[in-house]
Amino acid sequence: MNVFARWSALLALPLLILYATVLAPEACGQKDNPSNGQMDGKTTVTNKGVRFSQTIGHYDITSGYVGFIPPQNFLTVRDKASQEILLEVKPGEFPAANAPHARPFWEIEGNLCVYGAAKNGQGAVRAFDLSARRLVYEISTDGLGPGELDGLRFLGGRLYLSGNVEFKRGWVQLRQFENGQIVWKLEEKDLPGWISEAILVGQRLVLYGHGAKGLWIGARDFAKGDELWSIVSGQNKYPPTVKAAGNNKVVALTSESGEGTVVTCLKVETGKAIWKVTVKPTLSDLVVQKDVVLAQTENRAVAIDLPTGKILSDTVYELKGTDGARTARPSGAISGTFTAEERQEMEGLRVGWDHPVSMAMGWTMCHCATEAGKARARKMFDTLEAYQQEDITGFRAGGGAKGILDSLRKMLDDPDPVMRAFAAIALATAGQHAEIDKIAKLMKSPSSRPAEWDETTTNVFADIDRGRAAVALGVLGAKGYADDMAAMLSEKNANVRGGAVLGLGYLKANQHAKAVATLLNDPSDDVKVCAMSALGMMGAHAFAEDVARLLDAGGDPSVAETACFTLTQLGAMEQAPRIASLLGEEFKRGYAARSLAVLGARQHVKDIAKLLESPSSLDRKDALLALGLLDAKEYEQAISTRLKDREDFVVATAAFALVLMNSTHYAEEIVPIFEKSGCYGLSDLRLSQDRQSQVESTAKSSFKIMKAMVNN
Repeated sequence: MNVFARWSALLALPLLILYATVLAPEACGQKDNPSNGQMDGKTTVTNKGVRFSQTIGHYDITSGYVGFIPPQNFLTVRDKASQEILLEVKPGEFPAANAPHARPFWEIEGNLCVYGAAKNGQGAVRAFDLSARRLVYEISTDGLGPGELDGLRFLGGRLYLSGNVEFKRGWVQLRQFENGQIVWKLEEKDLPGWISEAILVGQRLVLYGHGAKGLWIGARDFAKGDELWSIVSGQNKYPPTVKAAGNNKVVALTSESGEGTVVTCLKVETGKAIWKVTVKPTLSDLVVQKDVVLAQTENRAVAIDLPTGKILSDTVYELKGTDGARTARPSGAISGTFTAEERQEMEGLRVGWDHPVSMAMGWTMCHCATEAGKARARKMFDTLEAYQQEDITGFRAGGGAKGILDSLRKMLDDPDPVMRAFAAIALATAGQHAEIDKIAKLMKSPSSRPAEWDETTTNVFADIDRGRAAVALGVLGAKGYADDMAAMLSEKNANVRGGAVLGLGYLKANQHAKAVATLLNDPSDDVKVCAMSALGMMGAHAFAEDVARLLDAGGDPSVAETACFTLTQLGAMEQAPRIASLLGEEFKRGYAARSLAVLGARQHVKDIAKLLESPSSLDRKDALLALGLLDAKEYEQAISTRLKDREDFVVATAAFALVLMNSTHYAEEIVPIFEKSGCYGLSDLRLSQDRQSQVESTAKSSFKIMKAMVNN
């Protein structure tokens, strides 16, 4: 998601509007640091990317990325004293440069810098001698495991590498740091799932993660890789959090929404539990400090005695003052039951805690705001979290749903433009029509900027509140402001133009469709995306040809993807051949197949069916969805082979496709799969509500017949 918050994320649901309003973490320098968490330096945000600067030993390191889809990573290492460049990996030269979202890693030990990225057969890991200024060794993807590289660390004098295959299966390699030779390795068949993290406790390597049978944790002999013990639990769907506790113990925290948190102390040699404590409600973080274990969230901490497992204290915090200081609240404040009215009021806000505007994700988004702005918003998020955690006292102390709305109303006048933008969209998604005039004033007024903003921050976030206010007015259906939005289409700032054009789309202000269409040539790809989306919402078929020209646009691939979706909204069947031309392009073929299916372009089923053999599981899934929607019975047998695909979600999609085709002779295989997964992937087709209901009804009827056949 890019610096302008992926305006396209505003289009599907109002909840997603709120997510995009305050920007994604990677746009704000909150992305996982390529240096494996050594974030002790400076982060700089620009309108072209993100830059991390830090010092390690004798070296000054600059890393980061430019562009966004895919991001182009870079790495520069300088001598700290002379500032001479010792290693420079420019954008486009970093391994896996053309693999979308391949995560970059680097590590420096002594004079050796090891860096790399790998995903789906692209990339490498390279070791560079900073003293001799030469490449020491390179590990190609043939030497790595499948899927993507997700770990590169200097661990116990070795180079630790790990990876995952679509976060379902994992692999590990331990290599000699100085020459890259393998000491030992674990393949997918050797592990119960993908690896969340690895920690070294003495000479025991503790691995933990999640697999098909639930969470798992195990230990290996660090020298040889031999398994010492492994625990797999089907009780939990989230990876555990594990911390070392001295040289012979680890403490694991496992939690599942509604079930509370289990904290377990294990012997690292055997995996046997020394003690186990269950705490409700759910906690999320774990810290070990000498003989005390802290299981905590941002507003609660449970202290446990490490030797015995006895709970020493259970403290709930509430925030005091504008600086966000925490004050202890008496233990036992979490009790009681919400009234039906309270739950109904919270549902009415439409800021679901199971969506990207949960308390945790909300704070991640708000990292783009100033520190003072975050502190002012914190009470509202605490109230949201209290509801999520069934904390009756905390929820009511924050004023409940009314308190949240009151906080949002006050935020419309917040000194921080990011918080004003957040408030406008949140109030709109909550259906607060009484705030239309105040939001309109925000849209029309010159945007003030915090004194602490530097030039680059200003370039990225300037007038973000005005643009988001325009979107909010569109969501609220404030048609009286359509002309004001149209006047904003010619402003210099892309945040304003993008917001205004989306607002017009939500209003279905077709009288301004021609002006909206001019933005298809905007210099900003984000504004182009917004313009196409607005034309789609307006149903402005007259501009389908102009939209179709963007199918071949270079730069951000989301432009072509949005063009496909918009053409389906416009019912532009005449553009099907141009969409079909994307079936041969990597990273585009999936959404092209889906778009052709939505248009009903059966003349292209042969080309779509070829994707069933794609090495990309996402391509296979999209092809199955498309063939199912197109009722392509001539490919029924080919689709049925995907019932044995190695990826569960592809299997689920194949079952759904065959159900849509009413393929009764595969009923015995289909029924147990569909019974569990249902209309898997249907939302990816982005159908209208009426058409989606029709597809669901067809699937339900077909499945009923199949189930009756199996039962008889």
